Amino acid sequence: MNHDSIIQVDHLSKCFKFYHKPWTRALEWIRFGRKVYHEDFWALKDVSFEVKRGECVGVIGPNGAGKSTLLKILSRSMYPTTGTFHIRGDLLSLLELGTGFNQELTGRQNVYRSSQLLGFPEDYVSQRIGDIEDFCQIGEFFDRPVKTYSSGMYVRLAFSMFVFLEPEILIVDEVLSVGDIFFQQKCATKIQQILANGTTLLLVTHDLAAIANLCHRVILMGEGQVVAIGPPKPVMEKYTALVFSRLTAGNPITDVHSGVSRGEISPDPPTTLSSPVTLAPIPQQAFRFGDGGMRILNFSLHTQTSHAIAQCESGEVIRLTLEIQCNESGLAPSVGFQFRDRFGNLVSGTNTRMQSFTIPVQDRGKTFRITFDIKVMLGSGEYTLTCGVASDDAKPERIYDWVDQLTSFVVVAPKTHRVDGLVYCPVTVSGLTTLNDGESRGKHESLSENGSLA
Repeated sequence: MNHDSIIQVDHLSKCFKFYHKPWTRALEWIRFGRKVYHEDFWALKDVSFEVKRGECVGVIGPNGAGKSTLLKILSRSMYPTTGTFHIRGDLLSLLELGTGFNQELTGRQNVYRSSQLLGFPEDYVSQRIGDIEDFCQIGEFFDRPVKTYSSGMYVRLAFSMFVFLEPEILIVDEVLSVGDIFFQQKCATKIQQILANGTTLLLVTHDLAAIANLCHRVILMGEGQVVAIGPPKPVMEKYTALVFSRLTAGNPITDVHSGVSRGEISPDPPTTLSSPVTLAPIPQQAFRFGDGGMRILNFSLHTQTSHAIAQCESGEVIRLTLEIQCNESGLAPSVGFQFRDRFGNLVSGTNTRMQSFTIPVQDRGKTFRITFDIKVMLGSGEYTLTCGVASDDAKPERIYDWVDQLTSFVVVAPKTHRVDGLVYCPVTVSGLTTLNDGESRGKHESLSENGSLA
């Protein structure tokens, strides 16, 4: 094992046996395996990686990629079929928050009981019980039976206990997506604190904002395999490409990035691509409505150099492409989009009519593409994309097609500066004037044409 590594995984694989009928399992056992009645399902296939001490490594991938199976093996709640793994240090795993809590015991009693089962002495827990109580903020319920808790209280208690035990290695599965927004913010702050104190974190989540803000490196998995390992931004872009390729070709391992091979990703991906933009069909689960006069067929949210995006910086220009089919003759459409935050609030939107861009009258059966170049002046956070096509001049307006939650993306603050809030307004700081002692600002201060103090 590498001396710099605290977790090392070598060619790890896990196979599950699927039996079509319960009695065939016994029949196969009676025949000593001379006849096989099961099908093999490989949840993990030859997975290898290392995690260094003090690193925060994210694990992302579509559902069924093998992420949870990997964590269960590292937590020793499941054994691999082939391969090995080595862990150097004390490990705590938050795969299912609150597993093992006794419903009849109080929150305080459960903290002591669970900690002792994990090997922590009572004195160690007693020194931290006050911090745990303050952090979970469930008030008098901390000394009431857990069976009286709401699901939110349950989550607060479990997370608070684990992070204040200060393990050397912490494995977390989707914890940051539970609880209200205020508790999520506390969780993120606490995780940053334990990372600063040297804890190694392996984080599995679909929250790309958490991945972008917390992780040093990211492992992308698809169908049980490691597709890519590297810095957050390029791996998250590759994750979006993987999702698009699954929508378009049904093959989650296919890479739509031309010239990028599976494996380690360079921190600086190519700035130009020879391949055209890959459009994805509208997800079936997306909410949509309209009278069907026109229909949005495909879409893509990408950089100006054709990279599908999972995140961008405030102030960066991204490109939205929509492919639209006309189902009636003589329609003059207006096409638009909206960005919404994680609470569903509309934070920005426009359409071709508002931009004084006229789309010619379309004939039935014709298909056209339209592209929006968008300078994303949004604050840090996760946003969803809504798109629509409506009549350009009809009174009342006809909605031909409206699609909510086409995709999501993360906006991160620029490296050169940071801003607060939902909107990024470029600011230039200037006009500093030093006043003489005793000089009255109220009488002498005025604004010049350029906005500086004079």
